[in-house]
Amino acid sequence: MLIGKDSIKEEKMFMGILVLYKKASDQEVHFEETNIFFFNTALESQIKITHIFKCKTSELPSIYLYMLLFVGQIKKAFWDNIIDKIKSKFSSWKEAMLSHACKLQLIKTTL
Repeated sequence: MLIGKDSIKEEKMFMGILVLYKKASDQEVHFEETNIFFFNTALESQIKITHIFKCKTSELPSIYLYMLLFVGQIKKAFWDNIIDKIKSKFSSWKEAMLSHACKLQLIKTTL
């Protein structure tokens, strides 16, 4: 996650940092799979920044790593739905028999 000002100069600096990261780690950022979220940013700036990074824009709410991203506090009802899904999955399994890795996988597939 990169957080910055509405500035083309700053966005080019971020691009330079990502290039250095690629060289140091031998990992690459896949910009075609990357989304940028803009908050209080002029449309003209959004277009320029999106062009620099060659990626898509997105708005909240959105899903990232199987989790819903949204603005505001998480309501109890949001967690109740997830807890109910996990409980229903556990009804066919005995919790004590699952390893930690299996529990994590079960939660991940439920979300």
